[in-house]
Amino acid sequence: MPSIAESISTIVRRRRSNAVRIVSTADRSPLSAAIAEQREIKITILNYRKDGQPFWNELKIAPVLSEARELLYFVGIAEDITDRVRGEEERRQSEQKIREQAALLDVTTDAIFVQDLSRKILFWNPGAERLYGYSSTEAFGRDATALLHPEKAIQLEQAQKTVLEQGQWHSELNLIHRSGKKLIVESRWTFVKDEHHNPKFILVVSTDITEKKQLEAQFLHAQRMESIGTLASGITHDLNNILTPILAA
Repeated sequence: MPSIAESISTIVRRRRSNAVRIVSTADRSPLSAAIAEQREIKITILNYRKDGQPFWNELKIAPVLSEARELLYFVGIAEDITDRVRGEEERRQSEQKIREQAALLDVTTDAIFVQDLSRKILFWNPGAERLYGYSSTEAFGRDATALLHPEKAIQLEQAQKTVLEQGQWHSELNLIHRSGKKLIVESRWTFVKDEHHNPKFILVVSTDITEKKQLEAQFLHAQRMESIGTLASGITHDLNNILTPILAA
């Protein structure tokens, strides 16, 4: 019966034109155990080509036994699966990135939602829940225009038309909280396409500027009142100068 070392050597030698060695001792352990136990195994291992470049190899081996159930030899099939492994790694990294981005969407204070081209809401983050007063369950599938301000339908339809034509839109909007409270938001709309450049959805990011606008209005009102006071004081002074000699006559 061939030794374990001879069996492994035979299997690796069949791919000698592409690979020179199995680099990981951890990879060899399951393979050695399978050969010692004379059983089939399918394993993915990291090999090196003759030029030193690493590649992933899917190795399948099976024992061939005699009629007396004695081991004659092993047969092995080796397949280069480097592209598949890389694809899986890229997909894993992409999924990790999506999870990280989703976590950021959950903690951001901005209201973020996604609507399709018919204005139906597809995504509604916690920031949108806080700003507008609707939970994600309540908002999902609803018409965004009807939900946030049906009286502003023309303005919002124009915003959608602009974003479809130019790819983005940015302006202030007057919206309504679930409780009926008026909101002023700085809204940024972005048109998103799929990998084939077909229309996919509209991403809407809005920041609550209601308090900022109220403070600005109060400041402007105070400035106007100050100007009116200054003007009234000046008029009174001028009238006093005119009336003093008249009254003194």
